[in-house]
Amino acid sequence: RRSDLAHRVSHLEMEYHQRKAQEDFLKQSYEIERDDYEAQVKLQAELAELRKLQELHEASCQRLPQPQHVGAYSYVPSVGWPSPLAAPRPMSPRCCYAPGPGAVVDVLSRSSMNFM
Repeated sequence: RRSDLAHRVSHLEMEYHQRKAQEDFLKQSYEIERDDYEAQVKLQAELAELRKLQELHEASCQRLPQPQHVGAYSYVPSVGWPSPLAAPRPMSPRCCYAPGPGAVVDVLSRSSMNFM
């Protein structure tokens, strides 16, 4: 009788630990899936914001006047072109004017050449 009772207690303890382990596993799985979902939502929001900024940038690039080349080493900006002292705009590799090598001469070195 006593051995049956001890056997039953042992069986119930084992069953409890199995259920507890399963519950812990399910809880941990849920937390991992939740964290993954939250990270995915955050990345999608960031991607949407970047796409919006890219569209705005490309639209602004289409509105910018293209500089007119005068000679091999300088250009005359058209009306509305930003000042050379203005902060540089970020440029996308797919749009906007980017002068080739040697197309722009440093303003100071060009000025000093006139005084020599």
